[in-house]
Parts: sequence; structure tokens; C-alpha cells
Amino acid sequence: MKIKQLIPPYLKELSLLNRSPGTIRNIKNDLGILICFLDEEKIRHIEELTADVLADYQQELSFKLTAKGTPLTIGSQLRLLCAARGLTRYLKDKDYLANDPGATIRPPKTAKRLPKVILGSKEIKKLIEAQDMRNRYGYRRRLIIEILYDTGIRRSELAGIRPADIVMVNKKRTQN
Repeated sequence: MKIKQLIPPYLKELSLLNRSPGTIRNIKNDLGILICFLDEEKIRHIEELTADVLADYQQELSFKLTAKGTPLTIGSQLRLLCAARGLTRYLKDKDYLANDPGATIRPPKTAKRLPKVILGSKEIKKLIEAQDMRNRYGYRRRLIIEILYDTGIRRSELAGIRPADIVMVNKKRTQN
């Protein structure tokens, strides 16, 4: 059976799984790129779709250029590979393939990005002092800023803090 013939039933399956029309359209376009690659490699039948072929496809994506002449981003490569993996998983689940060749694909690693702007101590001090301490919202904002600055915890960790998690420490003033 030809690979191209199995894409419409796969897309119909995605529709039955309540995937959005936009998602299905994007997957269809992404699979079109896979089909173009397979056509260039003269791979048309389902039996020819192997892990080695998908590894070659992944390699091809890492060198593929966009219409503007720039390399595909890691995110675009991931999206295209996910579409291919979804198709091979479907083909395995429907017994068109004995094993899933897409399961061996190792997605490219995304680069860890540092924050674009890091505030200096003067800017942090201005930010802390700008809060209106006469109401509870200003007090809360100041407390949030101070916790983030003093501890370096993640935003999601801060959001998970409950009042019971906070231990208030009063510093005793030494009296002369």
C-alpha cells in the first residue's frame, strides 16, 4: 500500500479525536513535506518506511532552508518530526506496520535561552520601592518581588507558595 493513501484516514482519525481544524491542516502540511522527501528518495510503499529512512529525513530537516534562505528553527524541525512520528504511530496502531519506525527518532535539543534583560541592583531597588505599601496589593507585590530577587526561585514555584509555607522571622533590634 502507498504511504500517500494512508494520510487521509490518519487525518480523519485526528478529526475523530477532536483535534482542531487548524491542527489537522498544519499536520497535513507537515506530512506533505515528509511525502516530498519520500518521493525524492523513491520511497512510496509502506514497507519501505523504516527507522533509517526517518533518520535520513531528520538529517535532511537539519539542513533544510526556509523560503527566506535561513535554516529551519529547532521548533520547526520538532513540529515536522512530531507529525511524522504521529503518522508512524497511527500506522503501527492500525497494523499497517509491524513496528513503529518513528519511535526511534530522537528530537533535536532546544537551546536554553537566558533572559534578554537582567536588572541591576539599582533597578531592583527602584522596583521594590515603587510599590505602594499603604494597601495590601502593594505589600503583596513588594513581597513577591523581594522573594523572587532574594531566592531566585522560578515564577511557577512562587505561584505554588501557600501562606503556611512562609515562616516570618523578626529580627530583634538591639537597644542601646
